[in-house]
Amino acid sequence: MYQTRCEKMRPWNFVLLIRRFLLAVRDTIIYELSVNELVCGTNDAPASRYATLPKRAFVLFWAQDILVKNMVKRANHCNKVVDNMAQTIRIHNIGNYMLRSYLLETPQGWIALDSGYAGGFEAYKKRLTKLTPLDQVKFVFLTHSHNDHAGFLRELLAESGARLVAHENSLPRLASGKDAMPEGTGFTTRIGVALSAMMKHSSFPPVVPDETAIILKSEADQPFLASGLPIRVVFLPGHTADSIGLFLEETRELLCGDAAGNAVIAPARQAILIENVPEFARSWDKIIALNPSRIYPSHGNPFAAEDLVKYRNRLNDLKLFFPKKN
Repeated sequence: MYQTRCEKMRPWNFVLLIRRFLLAVRDTIIYELSVNELVCGTNDAPASRYATLPKRAFVLFWAQDILVKNMVKRANHCNKVVDNMAQTIRIHNIGNYMLRSYLLETPQGWIALDSGYAGGFEAYKKRLTKLTPLDQVKFVFLTHSHNDHAGFLRELLAESGARLVAHENSLPRLASGKDAMPEGTGFTTRIGVALSAMMKHSSFPPVVPDETAIILKSEADQPFLASGLPIRVVFLPGHTADSIGLFLEETRELLCGDAAGNAVIAPARQAILIENVPEFARSWDKIIALNPSRIYPSHGNPFAAEDLVKYRNRLNDLKLFFPKKN
C-alpha cells in the first residue's frame, strides 16, 4: 500500500510539477501583457499594473515554494515508510534470561522460534497472546530438537495451526521424544555435567510433523526468502547435528539457537553441550563470516559478533567433560 502511494512521488514527478509552476508564472506574465494590450491597445500598460506584477509573481513563487516543500516532506515520509517496509521484522522475547522464547513479527505473520520445556505451554500462550492471537503464528522454526526447545512443540503446532520448519535430522529425534546423546557428546564445563545429572528427565512429547511441515535438507532450502521475507536459514551444526538458525538480512541480526550462548553456565560464548566440536567451530567460522550486527542466543543475553572472534581460538583445544556412565 505504501509503495503504491510513494510511487506517485518519484523525483521525475517533482521536476514535472516545478516545470508546470514555472510555466504558470510565465503564462501569468504573458496574460498580463495580453490584457494590457487588449485594454490599452498597446503594450504600454499603466504603471500601477506593472508595479504589482513583481509582487504577484513573488507571491506565486512563494506559494510554489511552500507547496514543493510540502511535497518533498511528503515524499521523504513515503521514502522512510518504504525503507521501514524492509525492516518491519521485529524480534520479541517472551522467555527469560536462561531460556529465551523468540518471536519474529513479520508482514506475513509471526514466526515462533522453538518452544520451552514440556508443561510450559499455557504460560507461554498467555505471554504470547499479549502480543498477538495464537492463530497469527504462521511458522514454528525449530533450532534443534532438545527438550528445552521442543518440550511443548506438539501442543504449539496443534493449537496455532502453524507450519513446522525443521532440519531433516530433527525428524528421528522428534519422533523419539528424547534428547539424543551421540557418541562423543560432552559438556563444556563441570557445572554442565552436574546440572544434567540434576535434571529429572530429558524427554518431551514425541512430535511427528504433518504434511504441511517444511523439512530442510540443505541451505538451498530457503522457505522465507522464497516467500519474500528477508530471512535466511543458516545451518549451524555442532551443538547438535540438526542445529539451524535465522539470519535477518536487512538488519543483519542472527538468531543462533544453541550454536553459541551467553549465559553464566557456559564459558566464552560456548554452548553448554556439544555433540561435535570441529563442526561447532566451523559453525562459529560461518557466523563470523556473516558478520552479524547482533547475535541472539537461546540462553543468555544478545551479544556482538566480535565476542566469537575473541574466543574462537579456545575451540581449537576444547576438551569436553562427560557424565559418569551408570
